[in-house]
Amino acid sequence: MKGFQNRFRIEKARHRLSAKDIATHVGVCQQTVYDWLAARQHPRMHHLSALATMLNVSADYLLYGTRDAHRQQLLQDLSATLPQLSTYQITILLHAALEFRRQEWQNP
Repeated sequence: MKGFQNRFRIEKARHRLSAKDIATHVGVCQQTVYDWLAARQHPRMHHLSALATMLNVSADYLLYGTRDAHRQQLLQDLSATLPQLSTYQITILLHAALEFRRQEWQNP
């Protein structure tokens, strides 16, 4: 998990985030963040997902160092499209995304 530790440290520094900031956003205690940084433990999948979102990278990047250019383009397109959607459309999109995540957690 050394690769994760190094990439996590780099992204944490790049975003100028404290362990407390990360812990609050991800939903863990500060000690857990320190344990991730020291490679004493690794994040569970749902914490990894929240961490990747906070750092604006993919979970694959944090774990394996891979960057998916197509995924990045899709995220940019989504970011550009969201302001044009109605609240109703955004709600539907959010519910679909949450359902995908829920199914992923239940069927890894």
